[in-house]
Amino acid sequence: MKALINQDKLDFFLQNNQNVLIEGGHGVGKTAVVKQVFDRAKLKAKYFSGATLDPWVDFIGVPRPVIDTSTGQTVLDLIRPVEFQNDEIEAIFVDEFNRTPKKVRNALMELMQFKTINGRPFKKLRVVWAAINPDDEEKYDVESIDPAQKDRFHIHIVVPYKPCPVYFSIKHPEVAAAAIDWWGELPEEAKELISPRRLDYALDLYKIGGDLRDIIPHSCNISKLLTAFTEGPMRKRLETMYENLDAKEAKKFFLNENNYASASSYVIKNDLWREAFLPFFPLEKLSSLASTEDLALAKMVEKVRAVPDFKEILVQKFKMGNQKLEEKIINLVDHYHGVDKNLVIRLLKGTHINPKGWIDELQSTKNATERVQLFNDFKKTIVAGNSFDVTAHGLMFVLTLIKFSSPVTIKSFDGLAETINLILKNFEAVGNPISSIIKADIAFTPALEKLKEHKEIFDALLPEVQKAI
Repeated sequence: MKALINQDKLDFFLQNNQNVLIEGGHGVGKTAVVKQVFDRAKLKAKYFSGATLDPWVDFIGVPRPVIDTSTGQTVLDLIRPVEFQNDEIEAIFVDEFNRTPKKVRNALMELMQFKTINGRPFKKLRVVWAAINPDDEEKYDVESIDPAQKDRFHIHIVVPYKPCPVYFSIKHPEVAAAAIDWWGELPEEAKELISPRRLDYALDLYKIGGDLRDIIPHSCNISKLLTAFTEGPMRKRLETMYENLDAKEAKKFFLNENNYASASSYVIKNDLWREAFLPFFPLEKLSSLASTEDLALAKMVEKVRAVPDFKEILVQKFKMGNQKLEEKIINLVDHYHGVDKNLVIRLLKGTHINPKGWIDELQSTKNATERVQLFNDFKKTIVAGNSFDVTAHGLMFVLTLIKFSSPVTIKSFDGLAETINLILKNFEAVGNPISSIIKADIAFTPALEKLKEHKEIFDALLPEVQKAI
């Protein structure tokens, strides 16, 4: 967790007598952090509000007539504030520096560079720090600081316009994370209405039993903030769920409409959470996300062979006939599955559950290379157990493949014998003896006759098959 302003650096700048200018929107904690730095250093510091400064009264001094004891004549002397008169001040902080009159800024230029005003030294003065709002006339009633004035500051720090996690977590530990998350999701125009300081005020009021609507505009979805307070910050809940992932609990969690509405955006944007939680999203939500959220669609395509719900959703999308979405899915398949892309596309199009689909592809192959790739895809499908009935249907495809292939191509079918054996064993497992299959299938023996030319393949076949041939 990082602070918006690095206080270690501020301490370093102070120790080394660097003048610092801090720029940031209203309510981001500029003034508070400077006071903390000065307090830690136990400096004799003077705070000024820029809009009320007067160069004579506050720095140079107010003239008054006095008697010069050496001559007896009446002369003008300057009466300074007591801290400057006694030369006690070690640090000066000018808040709202760009709301000061021009004459004040010019006086401070000498003070910052030489630690003097009109040549009179401030012997103990070490630094002059200042805070300003951005130079935006449409938003802030401020004066532009010219380059020479800005150049008197050694260090220029710009503070982001958002709540400081460190400050809020210390002051409001029970609700800080929820409040910051809620603020971060607000539209930009709402953030301008609710500065980090106003959010701080609201949390102070909430802790003493006040109504947030008295501080926060009604248009800013206060009910969502109150829900976050009572249920706990969603990000923290997701972190806990991720650390102790339980499939049953995760599925139950995302079935709750309120949980899903609050958590889904966090899950989709976080790589680890997307992988862990997306499989537990309800099917109707996954269907919607597949069409609207590219990150979610990509994860579904990546894990399509591991998560049945992802497969079901993507198969549905292919059936819809949305050409643009199909092209997007196919590109993702190419990216995530590489050499297996055709296999995955068949899975999504449903052709892998239809023997005719495989045979149609076989008949459309143009060369041996395409047939070998087709066989490799088929073999992976069989082994993965995601295929159509791996008995008669699978046998039909393999026999047709052998029939259409030359001896040289057959030799390239790595694992051909093992694939045939697997198909037959599956057939046998459902009560069909291998010998009866061989006798019943008139294509069996003629096709396998071709395998006699390949001793290595032939020897790897089941003994029953060898005997039949």
